[in-house]
Amino acid sequence: MNSTTPPSPDPARPDASAARQESARRVRPWVWAVALGAAAVIGAGASLVAAPPPPATPPTASAAAMTRAHDDAARLAAMARLLARSPTVPDDAARRGALHAADVLDLQAGVLAASLPSRSTSTSPSTSPSQGAVSSPSSESSSGVQDSPALVITGLSASAAARASDLRSVDGPTAALLASVAAGQALEAARYAHAAGAPTPAPTLTAPEPTATPPSAGQSTGSSTPSTASAGPATSSGGPSACSAPASQPQSMSPSQPRSPSQSPSATNSALPATQSLSQAPSEGAANGQSAFVAVEQAEQAAVWTYTVLAARTEAAARTSNLAAAGLHQAQLRSLVVLAERACAALPAPDAGFGLAADAGTPAQLAALEQSVAAAWSGLVGASTPDFRTTAAEGLLGAARRADAVGAQSTLAASAFPGHAGGRAEAEALGSAATRAASATSAAPSPGR
Repeated sequence: MNSTTPPSPDPARPDASAARQESARRVRPWVWAVALGAAAVIGAGASLVAAPPPPATPPTASAAAMTRAHDDAARLAAMARLLARSPTVPDDAARRGALHAADVLDLQAGVLAASLPSRSTSTSPSTSPSQGAVSSPSSESSSGVQDSPALVITGLSASAAARASDLRSVDGPTAALLASVAAGQALEAARYAHAAGAPTPAPTLTAPEPTATPPSAGQSTGSSTPSTASAGPATSSGGPSACSAPASQPQSMSPSQPRSPSQSPSATNSALPATQSLSQAPSEGAANGQSAFVAVEQAEQAAVWTYTVLAARTEAAARTSNLAAAGLHQAQLRSLVVLAERACAALPAPDAGFGLAADAGTPAQLAALEQSVAAAWSGLVGASTPDFRTTAAEGLLGAARRADAVGAQSTLAASAFPGHAGGRAEAEALGSAATRAASATSAAPSPGR
């Protein structure tokens, strides 16, 4: 007989459901911990993806000015090369002038690009051109560029004025470099205008007026016309300086009493100091600024005395030319005196004589003399306070025009960076590297051989 009574559970074996519940109770804290950790990781990742990128650090005023200078030089170089290849320019002198301008601008762009670590020469131009910037020639406007040497000439003058307008907002070394670039572009505008038979732009770093009457032929480059800086008292937006005591000035600025420096200033300027103050309070910056003024005075006095003595030794046309050169340096000295008074910088009284070098009057000696004057003015741009840099840059332009007149800027590097030894050295290095690369390319066998 079968029994219908279910068997009683074995007290030694626990119920299966109870075992599962007991296991869940043991595992549940770990599961929650893992789930919470995973949720935290996912949430952090989502926040990183959704958060906007941090704002880029804006460039310094000096870096921005250098970028604008590079972009303008690169645009103008492209325009000049396009003009040189134009079939509408049959004149060989105009073609050579356009190619020379393009080579000078390429060197400027290369040196400026090398001074910006975050950019390379292949970087696209900035979308915010500086004052006087010239747009890159497009396919629609190529014919207009090819037929318009005046467009390149005006672009060079406008770029030089834009570099001069940036001098107040940058540091001292950058100001010296930009002033040299501006002087090189202003000289190149006049040089190319002469080659193309176009009106010569005014020898100044101010912005050109599109509707102004074209300058007369008497404003061309050379030794016959002083620059704007040397035509009269220097001007600057800084206004007259209020000095507790007037700055000492030379007793006489006539050729009979020039300063006699123990050593003629070197034609190469050393590394320029950062922005310094020429205030009346004694400081290292004021001392450096004072030294820069004295260096310019010594260089200009040496030039005045040299050309005056040469005029006494020569006859006819050579005498007239030497007296004109002495007069230009005399005018530069007058501008320096005015600038020193406004900057509260003391100039020592000139000595009564100057010993001429044995090779005085030779092309090499005159080139070195004019280069030393340009280098001194370049140093003054870097050592001056922002209010006086534009006037010092005009002095550099006048000195660069004199150096160009005696053939002291016969190389592309010297034409690209008048008075600035560092820029000239970097340009020469770039030119040498480009020459070596071109030689290696021409010497390499063609794939078909």
